[in-house]
This record gives sequence, C-alpha cells and structure tokens, in this order.
Amino acid sequence: GLYRMTYRGEQVSNSFQQLPGTGDGHRVKRERRRALELRLRKGTELMAGRDLAGLWTSISSEDDRALRHTSRAVLEKHPVELWKDLVLEEQDSDRAALGLIALARAGGRDSAAEVVEKVTAFDYGEIRSEQSRLNLLRALTLALTRGGMPPPESRGRVQAWLDGIYPATSVRENRELTALLAYLGSPTFVPKAMALLERSTSQEEQITYAMNLRFMKEGWTPALRVKYFHWLGRTVDYHGGPRFRAYLADIRRDALASLPVGQRSPELEKILERPAQGGAPQFSAEPRKFVEDWTMEGLQGLLGAGLEGGRSFANGRKMFGVGSCYACHRFHGEGGAVGPDLTSVYGKFSPHDLLESIIEPGTEISDQYGASIFNLRSGDRVVGRIMNLNRRKDGKEGDVYRITTDLMKPNETKAIGAEEIVSIEPSGVSLMPSGLLSTMTDTDILDLLAYLLSSGDPDHHLFQN
Repeated sequence: GLYRMTYRGEQVSNSFQQLPGTGDGHRVKRERRRALELRLRKGTELMAGRDLAGLWTSISSEDDRALRHTSRAVLEKHPVELWKDLVLEEQDSDRAALGLIALARAGGRDSAAEVVEKVTAFDYGEIRSEQSRLNLLRALTLALTRGGMPPPESRGRVQAWLDGIYPATSVRENRELTALLAYLGSPTFVPKAMALLERSTSQEEQITYAMNLRFMKEGWTPALRVKYFHWLGRTVDYHGGPRFRAYLADIRRDALASLPVGQRSPELEKILERPAQGGAPQFSAEPRKFVEDWTMEGLQGLLGAGLEGGRSFANGRKMFGVGSCYACHRFHGEGGAVGPDLTSVYGKFSPHDLLESIIEPGTEISDQYGASIFNLRSGDRVVGRIMNLNRRKDGKEGDVYRITTDLMKPNETKAIGAEEIVSIEPSGVSLMPSGLLSTMTDTDILDLLAYLLSSGDPDHHLFQN
C-alpha cells in the first residue's frame, strides 16, 4: 500500500537534513536540463561557441545523469565539425567517453576510425568509474557497428587493447568485452570466455558467453569443445520466456555449423549423440565438498560481528550460484521465476530470519509459493505446485492442472485432469530443499547473507572495511 505520514507534534529542533538533489546547485542543473529539453522539442538552434563549450561541460556532470544525457543529445544535433575536436582533444576519460558515444552516433562511418583510435589510447585500468569504462566500450561498439571491421593494422591494435583488459572485474564489462572480442575474432578469446562460462553463477551470464562463442573457429582445443557442448546439453532445465528454448536451440545449431568435421573428437561425438541431459541447472561448475550440516544454533552466533562489514561481494554472488538459488529465485535481474524475487529481501527479513528461511525452509511457507497435495481417484497422491490451469484440448469437458513437483526442474510438469482429483489440500512441506548450505564454510554463508541483504549493490556498507 501507499501511505502518507504526517507529524503533528511540536517542533523540537530547527536542524534538518537536506535531501539529495534539492539544493540550489541541483535546481540550477534542473533548469538547465529543462531548457535543453525544450530546444530538442522545438528543434535545436545552433549554439554559439561559448554556449557549445558550456554544453560540453554539462556532459561531464557527475551527479546528474539526466543532464548528461540531454546535453549529449543536443550536442549530436549540431554539425560534427563544430565539436569533434573538443571530443578528440579531451583528456578526461569520463567526459571523453560520453563525447565519443555522441561522435560515433552522429559521425557514423566517417568518424569511426577516429573514435576507435581515441578509445584505445586510454589506459583502461586507470579509469576508476565502472560507468565510464562501460561508456568507452559502448563508444567502441558503436564505432565498429557503424564503421565496419577496421583494417588489419588497426584491428590488431584494437584486439591487443581488448585482450589486455579481458576478463574485467564486473559482469557488465565482461558482457561488452565478450561481444567485441568475438566480433573481432581474437585468437585468445575462446579460452578466456570458456573460463568465464565455467565459473559464471547465473544462466543469463552463461548464455551471454555461450552465444558469443558459437561462431568462433580459432582458439579451441578438443577439451574446450567438449566442455562447450557438454554445457549446451545441460541447459535443458534452464528456463525463460516463450522463445527461450528455441533461442538455446539456435545457439547449438550455429555452434554445430561452425564446427569443422575434422575437429570432432570421439569424446565430442559421444556428447553430440547423447540426448540432452536433465538435472539441476549448473550454476557453479566447480566441484564442492561437504563441509557441515549447518543448523541455526551453529550459525546464529556469527550474525552480529560477521555482518558489520568487510564481506566479499564476489564470493557472495558465487555462493548464490553454488546454493542453486538462481534455479528458482530472481535476484538483481538474474535467475528463475518459480520462487519469490529476492532482490528486496533486505526490507522484509532480518539476518536471523533470512538465515532461518534458508536452513529451515519449512518453518514458514508463503501461500503464494506453497505446494499442494492432490488426492486422486486412483488412490495416488501428488505433491507439487500449480503452475497453470487450462481448458482441455482433447475435446473433453473440464480443466487440466499443470503441476511441477521439482522446482529444480521447472520445465517438467505433470498434467492432472480436474475429473481425476478427489481433493486438493495445502502441503506443510516446503518444495525448497534443505541442505543448500552444506558445501559452504561459515565465511561463505556470511558472504551470501551480505549479498542478499545488499540487493546486489557491490558498494553496500556490508562490503566496506
């Protein structure tokens, strides 16, 4: 619900904390942005030199993304020759990255080579802002898209620059770098991308690498080929929208078409002939050993000091995959949808309650995600979750229930006709399995809890020392 809260008591203090974005400086920026938006709506008149320089300054506004975007849009409406030198001579990476996006968009093929040269002149590792790094990669992508494949000498320089920064530290950067290196056909790309595929923790991330690997012909070894097609065979229980299965089938078809006949080893032939294997989605390819059958008594003493800071975001995200959480739950835009979205769990659960819901999933079961017991006329009982209820398509009267009995295999459902059912009652047993933390150390579990409580924010205070 939406609530309005009003204080009616006496004012006890004259001090107040100003909300972000409400000061005079922000007001000036908002007024400037609105003036620029008005120019866009009416059709931008050319700016004089001084105004154009001010527009260029607005592009680097650190705390106003809307002003940056609007300034770039207005800049693109001006003839490229009026502002191209400002972009190419700019040494500040934050401002230059946005200017290069504008130049790649407005300059098209004529400016592509200059954009490529300017982007690759920056020391990528020295750029602190992830968004600025992403903007540089976006500018490079636009330049290659509109300018086409660069000539051999320039292509080698771009490949070397990208190879030196791949893989990067963030998933978002790796997605951009993966597509660029695949397009350029880098000979070092395949083993690096396969390493990322093997240690990825979500199906979305894995599919990104697999999709970009499908046309690659250089850099493969027999062992890497086997691993790649083995992964494709394991995706039978991954899940998504209506076109998802066809999308994965397209990746496999393209990969097979790009596979030279002479590179089909006997081991690979066996995998290609083998039917697709089911089982839980492989969100962590790393083999894990049993650590302990954790209980609340054994862990709740760690929750205080253990969650005061200094936790590892990367390991927490990895543990989310190790525990197969991605198979059922969506978090920060990734994962399945058969269980509740956990992105906002920080506002609903304390660390104690969150840990308890993982270790003892049957303690409290939401009626929205609970299982039902179907007592059938045949005397059988089926326990599962109702995924759908449809009209029969065989000409008979009545409805058909589609039931999933294993959340780790959400695409496998059982059809039960309404006429077969004597009664339906709620089940007191959670479909979420127990023992998901048994291969984790106490440090791993604390990192996982911090990851969940951060809503996927790597800058959250739980990860600060």
